[in-house]
Amino acid sequence: MLKKLDSLILCLLSYLKPICDKIAPSYKKFVLPYQKTLTKLFFAKTAFFLKLSAKEKKKILEQNLLGKMRAAALIVCFFQALFSAVLSLDIFSFFCAGFLIYLILQGYRSAYLLSLLFVLFDSLSLAFLYPEKTLMLLGWIVLSLPILAFAFKYENARLDLEKKFELRQSHSRPFYDFIAAFLCSCVCALVALVFLIICSFFSTNEPISSSKNQKLNDVAGTAVRHIFAYADYCKSQGIELVNYPKVFVSLFGTSLSKIQNELALDDSNLADFYEQAKKTFGQRLYDSVAADIEKVRKQAILETVALQKNVPVNTLVWDDKFNGLISTAEGCVLFDEMAENILSHSSPSLERIKNF
Repeated sequence: MLKKLDSLILCLLSYLKPICDKIAPSYKKFVLPYQKTLTKLFFAKTAFFLKLSAKEKKKILEQNLLGKMRAAALIVCFFQALFSAVLSLDIFSFFCAGFLIYLILQGYRSAYLLSLLFVLFDSLSLAFLYPEKTLMLLGWIVLSLPILAFAFKYENARLDLEKKFELRQSHSRPFYDFIAAFLCSCVCALVALVFLIICSFFSTNEPISSSKNQKLNDVAGTAVRHIFAYADYCKSQGIELVNYPKVFVSLFGTSLSKIQNELALDDSNLADFYEQAKKTFGQRLYDSVAADIEKVRKQAILETVALQKNVPVNTLVWDDKFNGLISTAEGCVLFDEMAENILSHSSPSLERIKNF
């Protein structure tokens, strides 16, 4: 098996070699000078950190420390990819992780620096997409970046010791390893894809399985938003919504009964659906509901200012100095009082409930 894989890589190399030979002169002329300058600058700035103690040098010479740090770096890359796959079904992260894992095993220093960027960029992207996970992801960054930094330090020390002939020389094959890493990353991405497909058959994260009626999923989501989510948000602001849920139920009672009956076929109801929606969407649901009530609050503020200045409201531009005129809690009171007016305005989501 390994001999066949080796033959495949060597075959790909034979095709790529002519292309690399054509690129090489341009690389040496335009890229290499900058690469050497940046490398020199990097090592000058990190010289203090990269300096080895006698104890660390002894452990590297005994080949104990480096193996442990490589293993730690591999675990970091794997779990970073796993976080992305679980949170956002991101297969590309496994592709990147597979590529980096192979290069780390082969002892490439650049793999650790790329892993630092991979962890930082991927974690911050996930934090942006899932604000409720920000604290966990920041903790992961704080934990993983030092591991990768020290792994780089000891890998760099290994190369220096090899140059001084204090360690046995290792033989690198950059082009060969690049293709092997690419193949490794493809395998990792394929395995992750198969894993996610299998998991999708057993997933219970969605309020209603995607194989069920998506229309029911949409209207039930809208219903619980108006019945429960707005009330929960205002309750967190110290205000009890009394009028709004009642008005919504009175306007869409017939459709809500049909939705409840459909949910009952799955041994569920609107209250259960809402609890599952909170688990699934978390902070995103909270922020979305808050934005709706904030819109009502700001519009009321602009109308108040327009009345005070005796100007048309559409001539005013929002200014943060208006914020103190009506608090968020008062905005909830207005939202409750204006229930009939708010729900009288047609929207695609309300139309879907009406026509269910």
